[in-house]
Amino acid sequence: MRWSTIDLGAVGRKVEGAIPTIGLGLLVAIQVPYVDTALTALNIRESPSFTTTVGALSLIALLAGQRRLDRVLTSANADRAQLLDADETYRMLKVRAAAVKRKSDKQLDILGLTLFSAWPQLQFFLERDATREWNIRIATLSPDADLATVPSGWLEESASNARQIAEFNARHADNELDVAFYSFQPGLHGFRLGNGDLFIAFIRWDGTELSKKGFQYQYLPAERTDKLAVALRDGFDNWFTQARAGVAKQQAVNSV
Repeated sequence: MRWSTIDLGAVGRKVEGAIPTIGLGLLVAIQVPYVDTALTALNIRESPSFTTTVGALSLIALLAGQRRLDRVLTSANADRAQLLDADETYRMLKVRAAAVKRKSDKQLDILGLTLFSAWPQLQFFLERDATREWNIRIATLSPDADLATVPSGWLEESASNARQIAEFNARHADNELDVAFYSFQPGLHGFRLGNGDLFIAFIRWDGTELSKKGFQYQYLPAERTDKLAVALRDGFDNWFTQARAGVAKQQAVNSV
């Protein structure tokens, strides 16, 4: 076999998988009576270097085993739907956003209802000294929307949060914020990072009106490329594009 055809990644994973087994095997072997007797006769058993080597083997085996377990668990989680409540979603979103380093990935798209919970969380994130050069595009319900299914107070709440964003944007030049209003009945909402991470939730009903209660966000890390992930990313993009393309579009800096 030519070297160019060897899958070095696969070889590395096999070696990593073998380390815990080899380490455990050696540790068990030195406990076998005749092996222990031979090591003692050769003055190896009580040698400081032998003790150090055994300790190092134990630690390496333990760390390799833990790393392999983490990879297995991560892989298992990546293959299933990860459902988060609102608090878990915001915590995960901020952790994932804080880990973004490339400027091209510093983009956050928010498809909101009224931004009643999204804006306070976003403001807290933006006020951190380390948050710089982010491009944040937001879509929220238009104050002029005529929708019988939208509860009383939602449109005013959306307008109020948009004004707060505009005021914040005027005082802070470290990041770019842009707000667009849409007037159609929303079907989903969520957050998308520039690295491909997506948090998406379907809007629920309460009788004949829309509701903010009981949201379950499906979290799709950037690494997920299965058919479900592709379909949900496409669906979010479709709704977000429509929300941003409406005639009610208005930049936050101009909405004060």
